[in-house]
Amino acid sequence: MPLNWMLHPALPLAVAALCLTLALVLFLSLKRDLQVAEKRWAGERQSLLTAIAQLRGAASTATVEDTPAVESVPVTGMNPNRRAQALRMSRSGERPDLIAASLGVPPREIELLLKVHRLTLQ
Repeated sequence: MPLNWMLHPALPLAVAALCLTLALVLFLSLKRDLQVAEKRWAGERQSLLTAIAQLRGAASTATVEDTPAVESVPVTGMNPNRRAQALRMSRSGERPDLIAASLGVPPREIELLLKVHRLTLQ
């Protein structure tokens, strides 16, 4: 009768008690770990809030003179509509300086456009 100990009526109760004890230990260790993490996150949150407050204070005292001026770069170049219009005007016989004046672009740009167009046609 080597298996008699397995048939003892207290064995299932002992196994259940062992499992419940293990579950309780795991639950308590998880709860402790969560408390430690919560304290750490609370500290990090507090440091972030103070940093945000300092940045808001610095931003409220900043003036326009403190910020570097950004120079606007004039937009040059021709969009496809202007390019097509310049080529149409050139085909109708207008001079490059008149085309540049009517489109509001530099004359050198019109000359370059016409040279490139002539080269592509060859």
